[in-house]
Amino acid sequence: MKLRNISTTLLILVTLGLAGPAFAEKIGVTFQGDQALENAISASLKGDGHEIVDISSAARGARLDSVAAASIGKSTGAQIIVSGKKLGSVIVIKVLSTKNDTVAGGTCPAGNNGAAADTVKKILSDNKAKMTR
Repeated sequence: MKLRNISTTLLILVTLGLAGPAFAEKIGVTFQGDQALENAISASLKGDGHEIVDISSAARGARLDSVAAASIGKSTGAQIIVSGKKLGSVIVIKVLSTKNDTVAGGTCPAGNNGAAADTVKKILSDNKAKMTR
């Protein structure tokens, strides 16, 4: 009888583990002047099981800092905001938690949307614990 309870519990845990990624947050993505990059990153994150939240109207004209991120999160439901812009030959990426003051960032070569998506995923992975507190 004990073995059956353990097997059932194990089966439930495995099923929940396979149901989605361990870090599936509601993420808003905004990139100044580069809709193609914004779409590529959103699609990549969505493909990994994250829910993409439209923050375009809330983020328009906002200087994205921790206060603005909290406000945008409150109005849109986004838990994390990915933002950035192209500066010459580099894309500067900033990832902000709307729950706390956590901000992380990185860079990647401009013109490589795949590298930008990978950089965002790495930033999220490296800062998971801080972002979700």
